Amino acid sequence: MKKFQIDDQCIACNACVQEAEEHFKMNDDQGVAFIIRQPETVTEIERCQLAMAACPVESITFNS
Repeated sequence: MKKFQIDDQCIACNACVQEAEEHFKMNDDQGVAFIIRQPETVTEIERCQLAMAACPVESITFNS
């Protein structure tokens, strides 16, 4: 199954949430972002790819 993941390099910059808030959320207690829902449509995948590109530390990956 293909899915997006966030590794432990996340700096909680909120860029992913700004690009795809229906898929990413901040955990303020832990100071990291996490994925709340994997994309299902082409449009949703494209939004998550924008979030991945916006990440300044490249902590979002897409595993196929």
